Amino acid sequence: ERLHSLDGPVFDSKAVELCCRKIAASSGDMRQCLNAAYAALENYIAQRKASENPEAGKRFVDLQHMSLALGKCLKMPIINGMRALPQHQQMILCSIALLKDA
Repeated sequence: ERLHSLDGPVFDSKAVELCCRKIAASSGDMRQCLNAAYAALENYIAQRKASENPEAGKRFVDLQHMSLALGKCLKMPIINGMRALPQHQQMILCSIALLKDA
C-alpha cells in the first residue's frame, strides 16, 4: 500500500529477480528476502542523500543497490572470519580442505 503512493516503480525488475533468486538458492526465507530489499532501499536513499543533485540520476533501486545489500545480508560470520585471515593462513585452510576431499 505504501508503494502505491509513489509515482512509478521503486525497484528495478532485474533487481527484484536477483534478490529472489539469491535468497531462494541460499535459504528460501521470505523474511530474508524482504530484509535484503529493505537494505537495498536504504542504500538507494543514502546514495541519493549523498549526491549533489538528488533529483538527477536513477529513480529506483537497481542491481547495484541490490547486490550490495545481498552481499551484506548473505554473509556468514565464519566466512567473514576466514576472509579476515592473512593470505598465508587462507592458503593453509584451502590446502587442508583439498587434502580432506582427496
